[in-house]
Amino acid sequence: MKRLWMIYGASALMMPGTARADWQYTRWGMTPDQVVNASSGTATREAVSGDLKAPYQSGDYKFEVTFRFREGGLWSVDLAGVSGPQCYALTGDLKAKYGQPSEYHPMNETYWWLDRASGNQIMITTLASMKCIVHYEPLKTENNK
Repeated sequence: MKRLWMIYGASALMMPGTARADWQYTRWGMTPDQVVNASSGTATREAVSGDLKAPYQSGDYKFEVTFRFREGGLWSVDLAGVSGPQCYALTGDLKAKYGQPSEYHPMNETYWWLDRASGNQIMITTLASMKCIVHYEPLKTENNK
């Protein structure tokens, strides 16, 4: 039963609310102020990097989310904080949701999915078999290369 809740939680984590290229309460291209407002104030600016960070939980997974910006606004979202055996469970949950990855790099345990339905690229990488990071960004198009 716990595994079922983890899969449900991971599915909620990985699914934007609509069939758009976004992550949870954010939309690609948002300004930092818009992300702070969309997060109900939980996102705060890092003094050194200037990135926004916010806590996020989905099921048993607890993350620190980093929102990265460039000239066109929000361009990627990274989720970190899962470690050890949970990394393998999270990778399994992503495989269950998105199917076989479009790329796999065994040297650094990195999987990539191109989710055309949501318009997102999703990547999970495991660092030294201890911590993993989930990365979201919009699929590359002629308009956002």
